[in-house]
Amino acid sequence: MGFALLHCPGADSMDTYWQSDGVQPHLINIQFSRKMAVKEVALYLDYKLDESYTPKKIAIRSGSTVHDLKEIHVQQIAEPNGWISIPLHTDEGSEQV
Repeated sequence: MGFALLHCPGADSMDTYWQSDGVQPHLINIQFSRKMAVKEVALYLDYKLDESYTPKKIAIRSGSTVHDLKEIHVQQIAEPNGWISIPLHTDEGSEQV
């Protein structure tokens, strides 16, 4: 069983971050070259540094193509400081995604 760690440009330091001033909602799309089981999504968020850019709600969608995405998890967050872990499995050995 392996895992994937996605690296964003400038992500070598917690002092740098990805930011968008585009129209909301902001989206991050991840595509894999083959079907993958995703058990967890982790994001580093710091309300004190980001303030209005810090998300208040995170929605995870899954599907085979961009046209058949289904929402599988929604998490409300308030003024986070540190790593936010979102498990995407129902119980041990049973993947949801």
